[in-house]
Amino acid sequence: MADDVHAARIAAMQARMRMKRLTAWILVPGPNMLYFTGWHAHTSERLLMAVYPVEGDPFLVTPAFEAERAREATGIARAFTWRDESGPASAVARAFGPWGTSRPRLGGEFLTMRLLERSAIDGDCPRTEWEDIVPDAAALRMIKDATEIAAMDRAVAMAETALEAGRPLIAAGKTERDVQRAILRSLMEQDTASGFGVLVASGPRGALPHAGTGDRVLEDGDLVWIDMGATSDGYNADITRTFCVGKPPQKLADAYRTVLAAQEAARKGGRPGVTCESIDLLARQVIAGAGLGEYFTHRTGHGLGLEGHETPYIVDGNAEVLQPGMVYTVEPGVYIPGHGGIRIEDDVVVSADGSRSLTGYRRDWLEA
Repeated sequence: MADDVHAARIAAMQARMRMKRLTAWILVPGPNMLYFTGWHAHTSERLLMAVYPVEGDPFLVTPAFEAERAREATGIARAFTWRDESGPASAVARAFGPWGTSRPRLGGEFLTMRLLERSAIDGDCPRTEWEDIVPDAAALRMIKDATEIAAMDRAVAMAETALEAGRPLIAAGKTERDVQRAILRSLMEQDTASGFGVLVASGPRGALPHAGTGDRVLEDGDLVWIDMGATSDGYNADITRTFCVGKPPQKLADAYRTVLAAQEAARKGGRPGVTCESIDLLARQVIAGAGLGEYFTHRTGHGLGLEGHETPYIVDGNAEVLQPGMVYTVEPGVYIPGHGGIRIEDDVVVSADGSRSLTGYRRDWLEA
């Protein structure tokens, strides 16, 4: 992304931090560092931070061998470096020491920052007051711009190509792992990957909503769900489809049609001004009305972007109002112990006057 995009994001975050009267806010490797700086740094045993004082220039605390790359990737010129043989203590002291005699208010990522970073800073600033910046970053990241949505469109196209590569393996005598391998091969050929893996569950195993892929051999009458994704420029796609091996038992066929109707109602219900919980209710009412409410055991969806799960969450009790640019999944499911499970998942972006499904892969495989 262009540097001016990251500068605008940093400025928006700085404004929020001033309102909270913070001394500085700190990014560690992860999705927020990517969002605000454009650098896809990886978490390791080595301490690495980008620090943004609310007043003054930002600086890095970085391993010396990463300094040049860190400066180039983040646009931050000032760096406190350290070497493996000496460790980061001296660099942290030089970076945070000036605040050591005061009572700084520092913003950290409570979901991502480790005790490694926090204890290192607290050693030089023992009177630090900490504030969680995750909600502020999430509020900014929740509204995607055209570049972000384009990246997700690309990720969806790759995911759907890979899903189609696995479909011919959904046949009696094949295994869940056969299907998984075909999908993984396609993702690799497209130079992408699923951020959370490729999950294939068949028959009674499908009644576990997060079943991992196993070695079960597919049988006639099985329902088989596949949950997978792809990434483009760090942005995720997330899609689930449920397939049939031959003709399933009537109980599962009826449940399939119910989930399909619930998913369509919720998918088409998104538009600016409606609440997240109302989308959840649209799906839940259909499933409950068919007498299957006890088998719908999770929320209807979650936000999607640089992380596979992020705000907004499509769940009962979340009164967050949908706004243009929000992207979320719609994935109701029914899981009947001892019989099987059905989940149908699409990625939806809210537009100015409605919503659009990024995913378009065929949803009704009951008669396939």
